[in-house]
This record gives sequence, structure tokens and C-alpha cells, in this order.
Amino acid sequence: VMAYALQLGRIDLVEIYDNIETFATIRNATGITVIDKPPREYTTKWETLKMITMHLGGAAAEDMIFGHRSNWSAGTMDSDLACATNLALRMLTQQGFGNSLYFLPNSVDLTSPSELWKELELRDEVNQILAEQYQRAREVLDGLRRSVVILAEVLMKEKRLNAAQIGRA
Repeated sequence: VMAYALQLGRIDLVEIYDNIETFATIRNATGITVIDKPPREYTTKWETLKMITMHLGGAAAEDMIFGHRSNWSAGTMDSDLACATNLALRMLTQQGFGNSLYFLPNSVDLTSPSELWKELELRDEVNQILAEQYQRAREVLDGLRRSVVILAEVLMKEKRLNAAQIGRA
């Protein structure tokens, strides 16, 4: 729903797994959304923020529907939360989309959270971006609550939806 709402590209596939009866087919996860996103030679701050918002959409949907989040969107280096954090870091240290116009490629070891959190200003700016985009995801999904519920119900039953099925849902 978030990828569609933010017009990030054509959604090819959505899968969910309980890892009891249905197991991940693409990577070890509890679900995946595959998007055919047109390649671009450049990116904008707005596009990067939309991608962060999309990655935080699963956690925001859990919070909206269940009243709390689970670790389904976090917990691994490939998780949505890790992707959102890495995008925020890249936009600040490599793309000049932060409060400072510095270019510090590879200045932060993305695999070492303890190193990252030593840079207090950077940490605060990353936290601000993530909080703002999480709130944005909540607001977008709240406006599309009915669609979120319908898609969730169909996905719970089918476990996997291709582009045509998503369009009908």
C-alpha cells in the first residue's frame, strides 16, 4: 500500500510468510514487496524520503492495526528498519541532503552501530528523519486504512499476490 501510495514504481509481487507453513522464497524475512522501480541517474531528497517512508510502512501498519509494532520489520541487516536507517545515513553523509553540506562517503561504518552512535549530531539527524518519515507513513496509511485492511485480509488468505491480483484487491 505504501509503495503504491508514494508512487515508487510498479508493484510486481507481495508475499508474507509465517515461517511455519509458508516460508520465504526470495530472502529470509516475514514478507517482501517487489517493486519495479525505473532506474534514475540522480535522486532527490524527496525521492530518498519516500523510500525511507516506504521501508517504515510495515512497522507503521502494524502499529496502526494492532496498536504496537513487532520485530517483523527489524532484526536483520536486510530488514526494512535497517534499509531506512541506511538510506537516512547515506542521504546525510553522501548526498548532501542533511543540515550540513558535507560529503563523507564511508565515514560511518554501517555495520557498527556503536561507531555510528558516537557521532551525536548525525545520530540525532538520523533519528529525526526516521521519526518524521515514520509519522508520515502512519498518516498515509491512516488515510488508506480500508485498503490496508482489505489487502491484509487477501494476503493472509493467499500469502502471495502478483501485480494483477494486487490490482483486483
